[in-house]
Amino acid sequence: MPIKFPEVDEVPLAIPPLDEVVCQVRFPPILKISTEEPVELQELIRGIFPEFEKRHVFQLQLPVPGNPLPPSAENQSISFVFTDIGKEMQATLAPNFYAVSTSKYRGWNKFLEILEIVHTAVVTSYRPAYATRIGLRYVNRLTTENTEAITREGLLDLVKKELTAMLRGSVWDSASEMIGVVNFADPPAQMNLRFGYEVNESVPTFLLDFDYFEEGTIDLAEVMARCNQYHEIIYRAFRWVVRDDTLTHFGGDTR
Repeated sequence: MPIKFPEVDEVPLAIPPLDEVVCQVRFPPILKISTEEPVELQELIRGIFPEFEKRHVFQLQLPVPGNPLPPSAENQSISFVFTDIGKEMQATLAPNFYAVSTSKYRGWNKFLEILEIVHTAVVTSYRPAYATRIGLRYVNRLTTENTEAITREGLLDLVKKELTAMLRGSVWDSASEMIGVVNFADPPAQMNLRFGYEVNESVPTFLLDFDYFEEGTIDLAEVMARCNQYHEIIYRAFRWVVRDDTLTHFGGDTR
């Protein structure tokens, strides 16, 4: 059954409560990415992402029962990270995916514009056969610093009671973390919503983490259109969860 959050007009937020927005597109592994520097790709996106870093990630192999061999860190993966001059956005290329992420969200249209540039550059440089997974994720944190809430109950009052009912009550006053997950089926895709109360770096926080993704054999020409659909559904879910008057804390006008 498809997700049925109510349709709403988008309200621009001057200071959205976002820690990160990230879109990742996976594809069948391309050996060329592992063995050659991404020179052509860099030339295509260098005007936006002038900073470059190569990263090696080692995967520790732990011993299994009956195997006397010590832990091994021989397996490694490589990724290339391109960053803008303000350190606000980055594009990542690995042998089986590319991703675009930002810690300073400037609105969907701006994010989609950069995403399309990176997508076109990857397709031009490496010609992946198709996408195997597309994911769009918005990680929001409502805190006692970016809202007027001063207590845990005050944070819970910023969102719909349907989502916070099981988190309420004095029995939970001493809890430092209460995280739940709701999985929404939206064939052929799905959305996972992680939500709850946590103390993040000593700051009381209400987490809203929307992760919408689709897996299969997906035509690369459809990536931008699908990301638009994912964004619309995530935004409608966000607006259903968060009370309208809460948006005023982030510079939104719902009048």
